[in-house]
Amino acid sequence: MINRVTVDIPEQELGSFKIQHCKRKYGKETILFHNKQHIMSDRPSEFIEHRPLFSETLRGNILVTGLGISYVHNKILFSPEVERVIILEKYPEVVGLVWPYCKKDDRFEVICYDSDDWEPTLHFDLAWMDSWTEHHSVPQELWWKKTEEKYSSHCDKIMFWKPTKLMNGG
Repeated sequence: MINRVTVDIPEQELGSFKIQHCKRKYGKETILFHNKQHIMSDRPSEFIEHRPLFSETLRGNILVTGLGISYVHNKILFSPEVERVIILEKYPEVVGLVWPYCKKDDRFEVICYDSDDWEPTLHFDLAWMDSWTEHHSVPQELWWKKTEEKYSSHCDKIMFWKPTKLMNGG
């Protein structure tokens, strides 16, 4: 049995972004592309890379950077102690493709802003930093450090999405 979270976002395109479905041996896969580059999916490897967040007991105010395909929404949605969820998404096209179709309730708010430039006005119990960092001018590890420094005074706990190859020391 493959551990997996799936999303239900229809195939569509907006600007340089595209949602596409592919059939795989484990079922339908939903992929977000930017200029034909795969930047997010609901394949099993994403579950492994999100396991640190999925293992948390969520409560209070949650900050998520990167809407992606709304992959973490189910975990947050079914966490009754979560009071508010702020999702920062840099690209309005991603908001247009995903936000109307993702699972959410009135605790969720999306703000179209780059997390590098946004200034928090709220204290967060947890921040899940899951930004697509290909567009940053610094290496991934340096971006993680810079982001942690920026948000540490506004968050009790900061967690980062990390690709499987980096989680395994590669």
